Amino acid sequence: MNSQATLKLPLGKDIAGQTVIADLTTMPHLLVAGATGSGKSVCLTSFITSLANENSPDELRLVLIDPKMVELTMFNELPHLLYDVAVKPDQAAETLKLVVKEMEERYELLSKARKRNIASYNEDSEDQSPRIVVVIDELADLMIVGKREIEGLLVRLAQLARAVGIHVIAATQRPSSDIITGLIKANFPTRIAFMVSTKVDSRVILDQAGAEALVGRGDMLYMSPQQQSHERIQGTFTPDSTLDRVLQQWENLAEVKSQRQQVTVEEPGAEFDFESWKAENEAESKERLDRAIAEMKARAAKVREESEAWFRDFMKRGASENEKFMRDQGHPYDESKTIDSSAEESPKTESPERKPRKRGRAVRFINGLMVWVCGVALAIVMLYVLGEILL
Repeated sequence: MNSQATLKLPLGKDIAGQTVIADLTTMPHLLVAGATGSGKSVCLTSFITSLANENSPDELRLVLIDPKMVELTMFNELPHLLYDVAVKPDQAAETLKLVVKEMEERYELLSKARKRNIASYNEDSEDQSPRIVVVIDELADLMIVGKREIEGLLVRLAQLARAVGIHVIAATQRPSSDIITGLIKANFPTRIAFMVSTKVDSRVILDQAGAEALVGRGDMLYMSPQQQSHERIQGTFTPDSTLDRVLQQWENLAEVKSQRQQVTVEEPGAEFDFESWKAENEAESKERLDRAIAEMKARAAKVREESEAWFRDFMKRGASENEKFMRDQGHPYDESKTIDSSAEESPKTESPERKPRKRGRAVRFINGLMVWVCGVALAIVMLYVLGEILL
């Protein structure tokens, strides 16, 4: 009761028996991690009960995300809730998107009012903006379903939401590097480590070993930017009777009514069934493929006939016509004539040591031209077949 904190979080008692109260506004975000049964959900219950008991709905609004469906749903009747408790991953993602949208709208208000934070804005404005605390009971379940989306939303909130009065408390029972990523650790400087199973998990949470030696049942190590070292604290326990009294207190206040916003999740479209599509279109696909192959064969036969006819016509022409054709194509006439004359003047009697006669330039040119024509024709046919198959 003597604490001057804006958003009081009762951590528990230290090793000297002194009560430890933290202020969420100075953290400004909190990461809680520990093994199953170490006391995370009890800690979050105490935090929510304290925040609801110390602040009215006009001063504080809560956003609760509980993938486990049993830990935070008891707070569903609180008038502090900005939305209903999100229990499904798609609802959680949509809720975080709405919180990000609220953050952007608040930044626009601060920019128009020329204020740096939500406290100075509320001092000079008649339209008060309550602080918002986002509590996530199990971060690992959300990260498994949509890691990239959830991580992006959390990091954006952690980086920008402090000035507009939005704070995040996230808890997880899987303190591994794929759940508590580097971006999340960098933006959650205040951390609470309950008992974990290995030193590796302790290093992920606190950047050093020590949490594996805790005894459980609320035994924690508290790390904050304001302290030089970690502080060992025995966490608080809120019995059901106390929680019921707090909930009944707000139910009895008839003048306080919850103004909750509805979270609508778009229904995902039906997944594409490839097997049914394949069965329905198998006959049509086979017919189109057969038609494309037949057309490819016809084009190849036509190209082959044209090439053979051109080659036969070329071979029937005389030497003078061939020389003129070669000269038109840029080949030197004298060199070709020398090759042809040397071939004509060669002895017609064969000798055992005679070397095979070299091919003339005309023959090499014809062979190269034939290869080029066939290659171009084959490329055209293959491109046409590929286009038919894809379309």
